[in-house]
Amino acid sequence: MSATDHTRARRRRALMLPRLAWMAWLPAVLLAAGTADAGALRDPTRPLASDQPRRPGTPAATPAPPVLPSLQLVLTSAGRRYAVIDGELLAVGDQVRGMRLLQVKQDAVVLSTPNGPRSLLLNTD
Repeated sequence: MSATDHTRARRRRALMLPRLAWMAWLPAVLLAAGTADAGALRDPTRPLASDQPRRPGTPAATPAPPVLPSLQLVLTSAGRRYAVIDGELLAVGDQVRGMRLLQVKQDAVVLSTPNGPRSLLLNTD
């Protein structure tokens, strides 16, 4: 081996050492970053109101009343009664948004809701 070959080999080793050190250091940093306290990060999709803890003795918020669907059409004929509610053709006994259709009248329907029966008038808009 000549002197120039020894010099080239020495240069290659000198250049490889920092690369090897970097390759050994990088996985340790990535591993440490992955084990950071993820609980400290705030979920960006979480509603702002839920960030504040409820005080003891404070009643929980009452759920909002269900939004009633829109009655769009009533179809009646000899012995048949149908209603179009939120774009769906329904007969007595069918369900829409978890509410059962109890009765179809000439210009209204009656739905069973968690708060009791509710009438929907025909939407004339």
